[in-house]
Amino acid sequence: MLVPPLVTVVFYIPAFQLGWTNWDDPRYVLENEAMLQHDWGALLTQAFVGNFHPLTMLSLGIDHWLFDDNAGGYHVVNLVIHALTTVLVFELFQKLSKNGWVGLFVALWFGVHPLHVESVAWIAERKDVLYGFFFIAGMLSYLRYQKDRTTISYTATLVFFILSVLSKAMGVVFPLIMILLDYWESGKLKQKKADLVPKVPFFVIALGLGITAFLVQQKAGAVADLEVLTWYNRLSIGLFGLAIYPIKLLFPYELSNVYPYPRLTASGMLPFQYYVLALGGIGLLIMLFIQWKRRKMLMFWSLAFYVITIALVTQWLSIGSSVMADRYSYLASLGIFFIVIGGSAIHLSPIRRSIPWLTILSTLTLIYGIITWNRISVWENSETLWRDMIHKYPNRYATAYKNLGNYLAQEGNIDEAFRLLNTGSTVDPFDPEIQESLGNVNSIKGNPQQAIRNFDEALKLDPNLASAHLNRGIAYSIVREFKLALADFDKAQEMGIAERKILPNRSFALLSSGKLQDAISGFLKCIEYNPKDGSYDYFISQAYFNSGDLQTARRYLNSARQKGYTDISADYQSKFQ
Repeated sequence: MLVPPLVTVVFYIPAFQLGWTNWDDPRYVLENEAMLQHDWGALLTQAFVGNFHPLTMLSLGIDHWLFDDNAGGYHVVNLVIHALTTVLVFELFQKLSKNGWVGLFVALWFGVHPLHVESVAWIAERKDVLYGFFFIAGMLSYLRYQKDRTTISYTATLVFFILSVLSKAMGVVFPLIMILLDYWESGKLKQKKADLVPKVPFFVIALGLGITAFLVQQKAGAVADLEVLTWYNRLSIGLFGLAIYPIKLLFPYELSNVYPYPRLTASGMLPFQYYVLALGGIGLLIMLFIQWKRRKMLMFWSLAFYVITIALVTQWLSIGSSVMADRYSYLASLGIFFIVIGGSAIHLSPIRRSIPWLTILSTLTLIYGIITWNRISVWENSETLWRDMIHKYPNRYATAYKNLGNYLAQEGNIDEAFRLLNTGSTVDPFDPEIQESLGNVNSIKGNPQQAIRNFDEALKLDPNLASAHLNRGIAYSIVREFKLALADFDKAQEMGIAERKILPNRSFALLSSGKLQDAISGFLKCIEYNPKDGSYDYFISQAYFNSGDLQTARRYLNSARQKGYTDISADYQSKFQ
């Protein structure tokens, strides 16, 4: 069926104009050494950004090999995967409902829904569209296995499951969805031994990869200290999560890339609405039980699918920056869509009676598509993304001010960047990266001593912040404290900063402090990393000139000119005339 992918692509046309954001895109791609060096072994075996998803990293690595830093190519790949998934969604729900209209509209809503913009328009969220594609493919192959019981169908299901989990850990719930598909086929949840045995490998793999993902996230600090919130507040937030996604799916309002945790009252309580929605979450679970007891197949299956696929990310354990996230609804939304659209199936035939319902469903599809079209523009770049978030949640999330400030500083808007970073430090005085960013801006503003104090504060808050050592070293170089600068550069490399990022500044500090041979060796390595940059030849020329080797100095000066380097002082040029 071509309608869902074509309609999806039409509403995602603005995505072709999107660029990068500084929200994890640098850590996954732009500044990821394994990515830049095309180290396929590292991409397949190491954890990145607190997650282990080797297939996602492999796909991004292939994109980098093909498109380098051209964001458009990555966005096209995300959209193609998402559009292809709508085809699988159509096939799946047509088979489940035995109704083409149901399959069509579930696929259309999945394709154009505003809550899915984050999963598709955010390059770093490649893991969502990839795991979703393989998850739905696995469900379809399992439906085939239910019918033919062949080794090919079973193996295909197992392979799709593994590919899904290797794309994103949320795929570990797939074995439970297999049981749910059995229920749809037989009307019984109880599994016979003959049904359970084939699922054992799935549960074993899910357990192993699930534990791996948990340990990786725990090491990265993405798993909560359970003492941060009381048990009843944590339970309330988890139940809140169960209730809020269906509301946002049906009424997509006030969407944001981050929904900050609520501020507790003086007595340590959540805002009242969180407890109200927590009751809604309890009600949803009660409804799930009632529908099971009453054998209401559609309602139970859809609610169970929703709960299973959303449960791991409703903040029971993880306490990241956001109380919910649009991307978490990517697959779970199908359960809610199936309730609404599958429940309308009785009105979708005969054709005369179906016209009003088709009109309603088509109108909602159009509304969702228009909201999506407009929402995509928020992801154009870091400025549009973080201004949108700050507008909706002012003074709530320090990282938004930090990321927007960093972006504006890169764009040359230093004064506004400085103001935003100061606001961010007020929102969270204990964020070391904000202090580091303030240090960088102060260096640009010509205040290196204040910058050094900012970097000192950043390292006091987080002694393991390697980039602060690098940036403090640069500030020390500005004030000609080269011994301190070199110590910071060495520390930064020791803590994992790539040599190629440190070499230019370290080599310049060596040159300025009179360590000419070490400086020459450093700049020669810089040329190996970036042979087209003539500045390195110029600095080598200076080093040889200072050592008295005018012939070699002239040779490297000419090389710098040939590479197009023009920032050569007239005084230095006159020495060779």
